[in-house]
Amino acid sequence: AERATALLEEAAWLLPPEAATWEAGAVPNLLAVAAFARGDYVVAADHARRALAAWEAMGDSGHVGAALCNLARAALAAGDRRGGEEALRRVLAMVNPEVGDDGIVADCCDQVAGLAVAAGRPAEAVVFLAAADAMYGRIGISRRPAVVRVVAAIGEAARTALGDEAAVSARSHGTGLPIADLIDAARTAVGAGGEAPI
Repeated sequence: AERATALLEEAAWLLPPEAATWEAGAVPNLLAVAAFARGDYVVAADHARRALAAWEAMGDSGHVGAALCNLARAALAAGDRRGGEEALRRVLAMVNPEVGDDGIVADCCDQVAGLAVAAGRPAEAVVFLAAADAMYGRIGISRRPAVVRVVAAIGEAARTALGDEAAVSARSHGTGLPIADLIDAARTAVGAGGEAPI
């Protein structure tokens, strides 16, 4: 991991300062992923902001969504709830259930689940985590190992607060939610800071 990070840092240094290329976003985005995995959340957020700026300059909306998810995750982990929620609001405003944004929506659901647990809404957290699990399974991708650890902690906190029976019920509800309803619920939960209608 250290060698990969060193190579990415070298690649970032070699990029022209105002490069308008996909790589100008990809390199800091990967550095954000590596920093998050190390637990260096402030650095991860800084790299995610650089990736976001590069991809926004190119008009690459798909990668803008990924950078916003990385920024939200890192900011929330660093204790910057306001910054994390703002990044989530932005990405949730962009996603469209009709164009295959399932991976980004699943990523957002993981993060909204963390906000729900922190706000004392464990049932909502379990619903969002179950929905994310279902989406990841449907599209055939897995969470990164560092994200798995965070999601496991969120899930454990939610299940402990709820109890097993209520957690099973909430999980069942989450796996069956249509993506459009899930996006609306996540927007409500993050936009108003209130309970999602799920």
